[in-house]
Amino acid sequence: LGACWAGSIDETVPEPISSAVTFAPVGWIVKAALTNLDRGGVLAINAIHLSPIPEIEYTTIYHERTIRSVANSTKEDAVGFLKEAAGIPVRVHVTKFPLEDACKALMSVKEGTLNGAAVLVDMRG
Repeated sequence: LGACWAGSIDETVPEPISSAVTFAPVGWIVKAALTNLDRGGVLAINAIHLSPIPEIEYTTIYHERTIRSVANSTKEDAVGFLKEAAGIPVRVHVTKFPLEDACKALMSVKEGTLNGAAVLVDMRG
C-alpha cells in the first residue's frame, strides 16, 4: 500500500524515513521512532493510551521533525461508518492464503500484486 519499508522498532531502517506511524501504547517507542526520521519527517502516534514518553534530547527533534497525534474513533463512529458503508455499498476483495503461505502473502502485499486484503487461513482443520 505504498510503504517502502516495514520492520521492528529494534531494526535499523535502510535510510532515514520521511514519515512513520506508531501503534504501540508505550512511550519509549516514540523516542525510538524519532531517531529514524529524516529532516522534516513526521511521526504520527496512533494510540489511545500511551505510557509516559521519556525525555527527548533536542537533537532528536531538531531539523523540524514533527510529532502528531491521530484522532481515534469511538464505537459510535465505527457503527456510523459501517451503516454508511452498507449504503454505498463497499465491496471488499479478499485473497485467501493457507497459513503456511504467509511469506507469499506478505510478498504479494509488498510487491503490490494483491487486489484487496490478504487473509491467512488455517487449512488444517
